[in-house]
Amino acid sequence: PLTRYYKDKIEAEYSGVIQMDTYGGEYGMFVLNMRNNYTRGASPGETPGGGPAPGGQYYCPGYLSGYRHAIAHIVDRDYIVDVIVGGLGEKLYTHIGPIYGGFNLDVGTIPDPDDPISTGTLRHEFSIAKANAILDAAGIVDGPDADDWREWPSGHPYAGQNLNVQFFYRTDHALRTKVWEFLEPIMKNNLKIQVTSFGGTSAYCNLWYMTDKKGDMLTAGWSLGSDPDQEYGLYHSEMYWHPGWCPNYNNVNDAEFDQWSF
Repeated sequence: PLTRYYKDKIEAEYSGVIQMDTYGGEYGMFVLNMRNNYTRGASPGETPGGGPAPGGQYYCPGYLSGYRHAIAHIVDRDYIVDVIVGGLGEKLYTHIGPIYGGFNLDVGTIPDPDDPISTGTLRHEFSIAKANAILDAAGIVDGPDADDWREWPSGHPYAGQNLNVQFFYRTDHALRTKVWEFLEPIMKNNLKIQVTSFGGTSAYCNLWYMTDKKGDMLTAGWSLGSDPDQEYGLYHSEMYWHPGWCPNYNNVNDAEFDQWSF
């Protein structure tokens, strides 16, 4: 598809000569990946086998439900669609977007049980205030050291230590880099979560994050088919395995989801 710049340029300079028409939407989506595993291997800069978890592994913040819901509230879909992709996209609230017609579910009508400060919905509306409130309610707060960084919650093996999210992003995909550029400062400055970022090519992120299952977050994307069967193909628990690359590399694992996506 053309970017908005070239679309407007062609329509302005070649009106009546070149007829512009739509071809339908591109079946693809941006994804902000959060690893759901309890533990993971060492990211760049961490000591392989030197983690405190069994087998020298490192603990994943994405295993904590409160953390996942909080991060979901700092994804500003309006900004991503209107600014980053120049209006050439749709806001997604599930993996089955409006382009799939009747298969699309408006989750804006479903209350969010994890919203502690107002009646939100499963759209996870952009709200830094809600993100902070969810983290507070989950016990992911600054500890007695008062160093202004959030720590792992009480009862976790990392309790008393600062969260430090290992964030991978694609440097060979400008739009995904811009998503990372938007999110990282919010995590650091507004949520007070330490972030260590690693930029690299598709091959780099594929090896570290998708194949070796290292790192906590990744700006990624999928090209999809014309049938909305990606829920099973990408996120059913049968689609996760290790070692090796797998479609469900974030290890989404929920029995009810498995039932409905099969």
